[in-house]
Amino acid sequence: MERSTVVVRPCLYIDVTRLADATQAQTGIARIGRELSEQLEIDNRFDVVRLIRPKFLRFNEVEKAVCDPGHQLFGHRDRLVIASEDSHGGEVFPSVRMSSSDLYLSTHLPLPDRHLTGDAKRAVIVHDLIHHEQFGREPAVEQPSMISKVLESTDVKRDFVVVPSATTLQDLVSLNGWERANTLLLPWGTHFHEQEPAQARQGVFAVLQASPRKNSKVALEAIVAALGEAYLSQHMLRVVATGSMVEYSQNYLSASPLGDDRWSVRSGVTDRELMQLLGETAVFLYPSSFEGFGLPMIEAFACGAPVVAVIGSASVEVGGPAVCYAASPSLHDLRSAVSLVLSDVDYQQHLSSAGRNRAQSFTWQSAAHQLADALLSL
Repeated sequence: MERSTVVVRPCLYIDVTRLADATQAQTGIARIGRELSEQLEIDNRFDVVRLIRPKFLRFNEVEKAVCDPGHQLFGHRDRLVIASEDSHGGEVFPSVRMSSSDLYLSTHLPLPDRHLTGDAKRAVIVHDLIHHEQFGREPAVEQPSMISKVLESTDVKRDFVVVPSATTLQDLVSLNGWERANTLLLPWGTHFHEQEPAQARQGVFAVLQASPRKNSKVALEAIVAALGEAYLSQHMLRVVATGSMVEYSQNYLSASPLGDDRWSVRSGVTDRELMQLLGETAVFLYPSSFEGFGLPMIEAFACGAPVVAVIGSASVEVGGPAVCYAASPSLHDLRSAVSLVLSDVDYQQHLSSAGRNRAQSFTWQSAAHQLADALLSL
C-alpha cells in the first residue's frame, strides 16, 4: 500500500496594507500588492497570508475596511493577519510565529522589527527613489519619506530587494553601502485588456494627482489649450482625479473656455471603468516627470490607448517606441504632443498597435513566477 506524501509549502506573508485603506485601494502600489498576492496563490508554491499593518493606514479603520463585503480583501479573511499594538506601542502579529522556512514580503512599507519576522527570509519592494533626499526630485518635507524608512529598515547584507526598473536599480546601487545589495529587477504587469469600443477613439484622458512630479496642473492647461484649437473642437477631456485634484480640476475646467459638455471629472473609478476610458480615448496623457516604473502606461497600452508621456526616469525604459514623448513637462511641449496625436489618425493607430504589442511583454503571471523563483532561491 502506497503512502501518501504531504507536501508542506513555505508560508509567504505579504503586506497589503494599502488594500485596507479605502483612500488608497485603487493606487498603483495597492494594485501591485493585490496582483502579486493573487498570482502567487495561483502559482501554488506558497501558502499565501495577507498581512495588514494598521499604523500605516491613513485612517485607522481596519476592521471596517476588512468587513466590507465589497472590499478587495473580503474573500481572503480566512488567511488575513491584522497587526496590533502591544502595551508599549510596538507592533504585534497575532498568532504568527515565523520560521526559517517562511518568507515575508513588504510591497511598499518598511520591514518590521526582526523579533516579529523571526528567522523568516525577508524581501521588500522599492518602487522608486524619487522621494529619497539624495535625489531631491520632490520638495523637501520635515518628516522622513516612506522610501527613506524602507531603506533604513532593510539590512543590505541579509534582506532581498525587488525593483521594477533598471532606472530604480541604478538609483539604488548608487547609494552608499548598497553597491552589493541582493536585488531582483522585476517589471510589473497588467491584467487590463481592450474592450470593444462603441465608437472611434475620441478625446483626451488623464489621471491627475496632487504630487508635484505628476505635473497635473500644467497638464490641465496644456490639454485645454490643445482642445481650444478649432480643428480639435470635436474632442473632449475626461479626467480621473484623486485627492485635492478633484476639486481643483472641476474649478479649473468650469472657468476654462471649454464648454461644460466637453469635459468631465470623476474619482474612485474601478478597474473596469478605467479600461473603458482607456479603450475610448484618442490620447492618454501621462505627464509625470519621474516614475520608478510607470504602471499606467502599461495599462493604457493593453487597452490600445495612444500614450503621450514625458521623457525622463523610467518612462522610455518602459514605454519604448510605443509612446509619443514630450521633451519636457512644460505647457508648450505637452500641448504640442497632445495636438500632434489628436490631429494625426494614422499616428494614433500606429501608437495604439505598438502599445498593444508592448503590453504583451508585461504580465502579472510572469512577474509572480519570476518573484516566486527568486524567493525560493533565497
